[in-house]
Amino acid sequence: MAISELDVEKKELRAWARRQRAEFLSSDDVALAEQRAKLATAFSSIVVTREWKHIGVFIPLPGEPDIWTPAQKLSQDFNVNVYAPRMMPENQLDLVMVTAPDELVRGPFGVIQPPLAWEPLTDLTVLDAIFIPGLAFSHGGGRLGFGGGWYDRLLAKIPDKVVKIGVCWNNMVVDSIPMDTWDKPVNGILTDGGYVFATPDND
Repeated sequence: MAISELDVEKKELRAWARRQRAEFLSSDDVALAEQRAKLATAFSSIVVTREWKHIGVFIPLPGEPDIWTPAQKLSQDFNVNVYAPRMMPENQLDLVMVTAPDELVRGPFGVIQPPLAWEPLTDLTVLDAIFIPGLAFSHGGGRLGFGGGWYDRLLAKIPDKVVKIGVCWNNMVVDSIPMDTWDKPVNGILTDGGYVFATPDND
């Protein structure tokens, strides 16, 4: 299969994003703790301010921003229902409500996720918002993933009414990201610098 120019652009951008992330994570512990705290505060603030009660939240892989920890506190303090992704066959993701975090299991690629015995959320319209990880995001809402298409397939099933928010470190927000026809933009971007609405490019 021939590699398209768009695939080449994405590959180069992923390499750049990985370097940027490695540079960010090489900061001293105090600076990293401060940025992580800023992101957690921004995350909690937007959920509480908007009175969201049903949110999709990813469990971070090493190097990814952690909004999972503050989401657990929101669940306890504000009765927010938190849904986490579960990897399924054919690169599909389920969303599953987490009521017992200590019962999460290790799934494919070492990902921490809900066990298969837990029922998935079938009515996605109950969600107020879903937070999506990415290597980088553009000011226009474009998302650069790792290339497996897991979240692209999930986003294709999320109703328009659900607010879609990309999450990354502040130095991973770029002017533009090459987008395939199946790539789904997000409505806003949350970083350690705060939350901003995505402003789609006017082509």
